[in-house]
Amino acid sequence: MGDYWTTDRNSGSTTTGSARALTAGILMVGWVALLWILEGIDVATGHALDTYGISPRELAELRDVIPAAFLHSGWEHVASNSVPLLVLGFIAALGGLRRFAAVVVTIILISGIGVWLTAPAFTVTLGASGVVFGLLGYLLVRGFVDRRPWDVLI
Repeated sequence: MGDYWTTDRNSGSTTTGSARALTAGILMVGWVALLWILEGIDVATGHALDTYGISPRELAELRDVIPAAFLHSGWEHVASNSVPLLVLGFIAALGGLRRFAAVVVTIILISGIGVWLTAPAFTVTLGASGVVFGLLGYLLVRGFVDRRPWDVLI
C-alpha cells in the first residue's frame, strides 16, 4: 500500500497518508489508555471521580460536562466504549487533527449539555458514549457531504 499526499488547507503543510494514519492511531490509543487509567484511579479511590459526572439541571454541574466524557462507571462501561471510540476516532482523526479536535470538543459540549437538560433527576451520567455516537453522526454526515461512500458504510 503506497503513501498518498494530502495538504492541510489550514496550515498548508503536506503529509503522507501513512503519517496521518500513524498520528491518528497514536492519538486514539493514547485517548483510550487515558480512559482506562482514569477508571483505575476511580476504582482505587473508591469511585471518587464519579462525582465529576453530570447531575441534570443543577447549574454548578455544567462544569462537569467535559470531565464526564472521560470517566466511566466501571470496567465494563469503559470496555464497551473503547473499541467504538478507537475505530470511529481513528477514522475521524484521519481528516486532520485540528478538525478532529474541533469536532470532539463540539460533540462533548453538545452531548453533555443535552444530558444536563434531559437526564432523569437525581442521576449521575458519565462516559464516552456521547462522543462515540457523535463521531458516528459526524462520519455519516461527512460521508454524505464529501460524497465518500466508504465513510457512510463504516
